Amino acid sequence: YIFFLDSDDYISDDCIEKLMNVICEHSEVEVVKGSHIDKHINEKISTSHLGSQPIGNKKLMKLFFLDRLPCMAWNTLIPRLLIEKGHISFMPHLIYEDELWSFYLFREVNAFLFVPDVTLFYETNPHSITHSEHKDEELYTKSIITILKDMQNHIEDRYYEGIIIYMTGMILRLLDKIKQNHNDKALLSEVLAIRNNLTKRTLSDCRLVLFAFSLIMHQPFINIFKLKFFRHNYHKASYCVYELAAFFSPIHSLFKRHKTTDNNTYKG
Repeated sequence: YIFFLDSDDYISDDCIEKLMNVICEHSEVEVVKGSHIDKHINEKISTSHLGSQPIGNKKLMKLFFLDRLPCMAWNTLIPRLLIEKGHISFMPHLIYEDELWSFYLFREVNAFLFVPDVTLFYETNPHSITHSEHKDEELYTKSIITILKDMQNHIEDRYYEGIIIYMTGMILRLLDKIKQNHNDKALLSEVLAIRNNLTKRTLSDCRLVLFAFSLIMHQPFINIFKLKFFRHNYHKASYCVYELAAFFSPIHSLFKRHKTTDNNTYKG
């Protein structure tokens, strides 16, 4: 097993024992993650709201895409074989590299379990790359663009709704940040290109619910994102869109299968 620990944090005396015991008690569980205490605000960050039972891959990915999961690599006990088999590694020179790394990890996990017990004490490092992001807005923007481009190449049917909603949220926040800080126009063009490709993709794939949702990234609908009420309730809105898109997903699959059959018949 592998356990990641930042040099400025520390774990409880029984951290590994507690996490390992959970794996021994639940034979189907591959990966476990404990709760932690943020020493900067002296507050316990618990995962108890996620329950104490194993979470399957489908629900795990849904929670990830809807931004309901802690995506830090640390405080997680992971089978070394799973990391090697999935070729899961950190992309260098990237802010929030844990986000992309978690995406690849969660895809490989069949059963995940969160432990409510505190196993790690998090010390805020003011000199870390994440905490100094405001000093280098260009690095932040480039990092998010890299993550978006990478995820854009992994839009597959089983995670279609989630990836589109996840990317839409990232693009909205990035466009807002670029506008506030007047980032380079070339970087803005890259973001807009990704946005346009995403909207075109949902339309060409006849994912009409997701296509309608993606329009919020375009004028004049993007102005809705400025409203405090919408920002406050964005997670609820994205959840509703996810459920609605998932409901129509089987219909899309039938349509796609029928279309493929017709094409094969025509070729024959």
